[in-house]
Amino acid sequence: MHKLIIDKSGVVLCNSMPTTTCQNCIAKSVHNGFAHSICPISFESKRLAYQNGNEGEVYICANENITTKNFKLLVAELLYAIPTLRNARLELLSEIKEQSNARVNRVLHNIKNINAHLLQELYTFVPQELFTKKLGKTVNTVVDLIKRQPKNAAIAFLRIAKLNSGLKAELSVYDKLLKDNPQLQFREYNIRDVVMLVLHEFFSDFHEIGVYIDVEECYKRVSIDFESFRVALYHIVENASKYVLPNSNIEIKFNSKNSTFSIVFLMQSYKLNVNDKERIFEEGFSGSLAVKAGKSGHGIGMYRAKKLLQLNNGNLIFDPGKVTERIIDNIEYAFNSITITLPINN
Repeated sequence: MHKLIIDKSGVVLCNSMPTTTCQNCIAKSVHNGFAHSICPISFESKRLAYQNGNEGEVYICANENITTKNFKLLVAELLYAIPTLRNARLELLSEIKEQSNARVNRVLHNIKNINAHLLQELYTFVPQELFTKKLGKTVNTVVDLIKRQPKNAAIAFLRIAKLNSGLKAELSVYDKLLKDNPQLQFREYNIRDVVMLVLHEFFSDFHEIGVYIDVEECYKRVSIDFESFRVALYHIVENASKYVLPNSNIEIKFNSKNSTFSIVFLMQSYKLNVNDKERIFEEGFSGSLAVKAGKSGHGIGMYRAKKLLQLNNGNLIFDPGKVTERIIDNIEYAFNSITITLPINN
């Protein structure tokens, strides 16, 4: 059975007609009533109906096996249901618009926050009042600051680079996840080089908490969309930097098995409660210990990472492990692993 329901303002509420030919066939065969006709496509006998009421119009094409009584009752019910369908459509559109606006607003909010942190890093190293002086003096003063505090300058520049990557990540999320038909460019990359690129952006964060990262040697090249994959890695490493046990190690291992390539992050990080395991990749969800420690953020990092990896035909798996004996500020830690899987022939 094929249906076309149009409300009084001309908005299509439902359309299961295979082609516009079906609507034209009904319009030619029926004038506000019912008829039998041979379908010009299937050459079968069909029941046709067209009803025009105060709220809209209904076109129906059905097989002959439906009784006349039931067919007329169906048409009447569909005509009567037009106001309900219209309201449901408006509610759905409103909900979709609200969700889209919320996501876009969150991206804009995050971009503003990252920009504020960028300026804060800059002005922490170079006092803001220096930028009110003449350009020549400002440049010489900044050069002098870098010479006198090379280590602080290097750390500031690394933090600015990381924040800039965060800014780019937000724009990429909007471009890759929030738009229809995202543009993906698959090329082969040395996967270890891509991982190292992202890790360097978080060097100062890990350095501050005494975390050493051991990255296994790997020369495997895997086909990925670089931008979306890099942003997925950014969110994974960012989460690791927030929840890893201070003064511990993170091991990153690579593995090829059959047609799958894996990147495994092994670390001691926040214990994940049993009830949290199944929800860790839900948008807006944060683990109970992350909330307790005040590090929960918006609960979108792992959600985004998984979605972006799926664009690369990959997946993200979190395996909570055995609880350690370390407890810091009433937070328990466990031997956890995060695994990225990718098809070798992407």
